[in-house]
Amino acid sequence: MSLRKSQAKKKQKLSGVGEHETGTANTAVGYTPDGKLWALNESSAPFQFKLDEAGVPESLGFDTLQGTLKESISAHPKFDQKNGDILFHGRKMPEKFYAGKIVNGKLVERVDIDMPVAGFHHDMFITENYMVMIDGAMSFTPQEAIKGKQLWMFDQARKLRFGIFDRSKELTKANLQWIEADVAAELLGKPWMASH
Repeated sequence: MSLRKSQAKKKQKLSGVGEHETGTANTAVGYTPDGKLWALNESSAPFQFKLDEAGVPESLGFDTLQGTLKESISAHPKFDQKNGDILFHGRKMPEKFYAGKIVNGKLVERVDIDMPVAGFHHDMFITENYMVMIDGAMSFTPQEAIKGKQLWMFDQARKLRFGIFDRSKELTKANLQWIEADVAAELLGKPWMASH
């Protein structure tokens, strides 16, 4: 473990906050169906804030969803303004990847998802009936970065996959269906965004 990481762990322990409550919240802003403003980064819980009458932000702290959230969520949760659900995925690189459902301000469902490779699982999407995970061909390769190569490598042998949950069913591994494309590819958000 690096000195910097070791010091960060010590500060975290002394402060009494969880690892998921130490992020920078600098990637996206979301407005939840229940009226919360969140600043988001995939390495932490959502950071809640509000705006005063003049539009000046006031920090409210990390939103642990009434104590039900114990890990980070992605910077791009999906808000269903029609029924109030918040759907998200999250990860702790490189060892775990998961998805969850938030209802009425609480995490009510969560499932670990098997991902064969630590990849660029940055975003997902929802439809009225489905929640879709994206497993593309980018691989996280810190061992290659140490050798002076890229941290993220495009793997021609890894085919693009979509993990599909039927939203009318519980989030479980048994209710996850994978569809594999014929090609290696990566989806990086909206078509006009190469990355952000």
